[in-house]
Amino acid sequence: MIVRSAEPLAGGLAATVDRAMVARRVTLVLAAVAAIGQVSTTIYLPSIPELSRSLGIAESTVQLTIVAYLIPFALFQLIAGPIADSRGRRVTLAGGMALFMAGSLLGAFSWHPAILFLGRFLQGVGASAGYTVSRAVARDLFEGPQLTRVIGDIALAFALAPGMMPAVGGFANDFLGWRANFGIPAGFGLAILAGVLGFLPETLASSVPFDPRRLAGAYAPIAGSARFIGFALLSTVPFIGLFAFFASGPAYTINVVGLTPREFGVLPPLAVCGFLVGLTLSRRMLRGPRAGMTVRLGIGVGLLSAALIFSFYHLGLLGAAQLTACMFIHATGMGIVIPVTSAEAIRPFGASAGAASALLGFTQMSGAIAGTLATSQLGVALGRYAFPEVMLAGAVLGCVVLGLSGRAVRTAGETAVRAVRPAVGPTDVPA
Repeated sequence: MIVRSAEPLAGGLAATVDRAMVARRVTLVLAAVAAIGQVSTTIYLPSIPELSRSLGIAESTVQLTIVAYLIPFALFQLIAGPIADSRGRRVTLAGGMALFMAGSLLGAFSWHPAILFLGRFLQGVGASAGYTVSRAVARDLFEGPQLTRVIGDIALAFALAPGMMPAVGGFANDFLGWRANFGIPAGFGLAILAGVLGFLPETLASSVPFDPRRLAGAYAPIAGSARFIGFALLSTVPFIGLFAFFASGPAYTINVVGLTPREFGVLPPLAVCGFLVGLTLSRRMLRGPRAGMTVRLGIGVGLLSAALIFSFYHLGLLGAAQLTACMFIHATGMGIVIPVTSAEAIRPFGASAGAASALLGFTQMSGAIAGTLATSQLGVALGRYAFPEVMLAGAVLGCVVLGLSGRAVRTAGETAVRAVRPAVGPTDVPA
């Protein structure tokens, strides 16, 4: 990997440390920081039926704890980004991890639904800093193909975590009870905090004064970029389908298919392997003449997955094997499209990488919120599980956005594979 500047990495590290090793270590910390938010999103999914019985609330109410997490996770990114641009990357990450651990412990010891919702809210606030600042640090340090590769590694961790954690949560639920699925994230948060303080250097080269009154002004040039909007929306639509599945897929698999929480926990890790396939395919395409096809292929694969789930469900054929295969295809599409679109969305905004990353994360999590709420409320209205309809709607929306963003997408492959070059400013962004 090629680091943008030797100075940020050199601070606080022995001069004899190999820069490539430092870069790998930094990438690992960034991936862990980004993944922690997804750990708390899915580790407790196998516990939804037991949590519902334990606290005496409906499963649809428990599903709303996902929203109680996602709303602050989305909104507070808009604050965490400018804070990171002003106060520094390390202090923002450290504060976020402290809040995340507090929320996790509150959830573990909750005795009332209100306490559980408060814990989920604090988890979302804390995790928002990690997801935002990890990409800002990547933008500080890397350029060109290296930036796309590191963003891909961060996206990989962000995708692997929700796939792997239900397996951990299923076993923890069966042997330790649902409260363990809040205690485990608290332990992860402590380990990541130690990694941030011990291995992650401060990468903010120059700070800007933080003024809450100027938040809207900080985001205006970014939100006004048609290029940013197009790539941000393309990176968002896969989250609609993913969180539609998170909202009611576990309950469907446990209550309808008849799997135990432990058995359900084994399925997402199998499905999430598709992200690895998609990421590998994306990287190969970006090195070849068909690089411009990358985003279109990813959106198309997502549409195929949603259409299959919709068809199998309404034919009464959606069992555990079919659902796992379809989510494997969905994850493959995510692995193809998200690294490229995320990197291209924030690439031009070097001077405000924190704000650009925050707005991108807000957009992605808004899609996750929309998928969760639509699934929960449509399911209540229909009196059945509604994730197939929401997944299909999200995939169709992706095709619409792709059609409207065709010009920017055609140039995505060219910029993603271009040799390392100086970062451009907001004025260089095409309209």
